Amino acid sequence: MMATVEHLTDVQRRMLEDALKEYSDGNRDALKKENDMLVQLPLKFQEARRIEDKEDFRCVVCWKAARAWGYAKHNPQARIRSESEAAFRLADSGKLEDAIRRLRNPALKGVETRMATAILMFYRPERFTVLDYRAWRSLVHLRVLDPFDCWFEEPEDYPPYLEACKLLADWFGRTLRETDRALWQLKALATA
Repeated sequence: MMATVEHLTDVQRRMLEDALKEYSDGNRDALKKENDMLVQLPLKFQEARRIEDKEDFRCVVCWKAARAWGYAKHNPQARIRSESEAAFRLADSGKLEDAIRRLRNPALKGVETRMATAILMFYRPERFTVLDYRAWRSLVHLRVLDPFDCWFEEPEDYPPYLEACKLLADWFGRTLRETDRALWQLKALATA
């Protein structure tokens, strides 16, 4: 089944709006830091066409999953630069699965599929979003995505997931990042 939003109603729109507000209200400090990163990092990554600074790599890794830094900190700066440069080039040419594979362990320690998508999101937040199991569950719950269309672990899961997120963002009238926040919070609220 292809991702679809035709069945969504104003009830789901209000649910997403409420979830986005809850995300913003409940995470003010984290949201400010994330928004600062969303201003600074894409400019740096796009200008250099790679992750130039290991501190920026650390910021992205710790934003997505701080525990992964225990592994990721062992990546030499030269490897972060070369692998991110190759991955960004692949992503820009539409080869998303290859871009994710380029970033994943063993190329970069501590980077698996979901972390790789976070790196891509901070590279071009207007084009890419983060593959996340909470957001995936919300997409399935909203019936935008069928659970058999993709999972949330492998590089080949990302293109259908990204397509579903873009469709929903267009319908929702929000950016990919705002839509992801609403999806993440919607699932977080459902499991609280």
